[in-house]
Amino acid sequence: MADGSLVPDKCPACGAPLPPLGPSGTTTCKYCGSVYHPPPPPAPVAPPAPTLMASTVLPSYYNPYAGGMVPPHAIYSQPVQRKRWPAFLIFAFFLLFMILPMIFSFSTMGGGPVSYGPITVSIRASPGTSGTAPFTVYLTSTVTGGSAPFTYYWSVSDGSSSSQAGFSHTFLSGDYTVTLTVTDANGNQGTANLNIYAT
Repeated sequence: MADGSLVPDKCPACGAPLPPLGPSGTTTCKYCGSVYHPPPPPAPVAPPAPTLMASTVLPSYYNPYAGGMVPPHAIYSQPVQRKRWPAFLIFAFFLLFMILPMIFSFSTMGGGPVSYGPITVSIRASPGTSGTAPFTVYLTSTVTGGSAPFTYYWSVSDGSSSSQAGFSHTFLSGDYTVTLTVTDANGNQGTANLNIYAT
């Protein structure tokens, strides 16, 4: 086969594998004698010429010192200087509206008494409100509303009294009235009465 310009891995004429290129840059098929050489390297491609950017020439009115007229927006070209609040005013605002309310709220949490509405008082007698003399009764109370701490004052129509939250009293034969007055921390009072009958 005639010389060619392509150097394949196998001989195109007989299909036998081609040996590597020799010192002359060609190879010869050992079976059919065809000579092959590699194609010439491609010609170098010149890089594209750089594109030159045309310099931008500003109109003369952008340079008032060159004798041109000043554009209308050039009058306002200076940045607006914003007024800044002094640091002590910002601190005073923060102290007045953030810190002081928190301090007042913490001080009132464990401070003075807080009212929870009117005081309602009830009296309970154990074992009951009537019995055989001498009749011993244990008197207790239930208080709702008001502000703790509470002050108790028991008064019995036989002249007895007590300042405990609950107390025991023995009644002789007769009818008795037990009065309880409860005063809360704000001075509000609630009163309850209970009749005891001993035979």
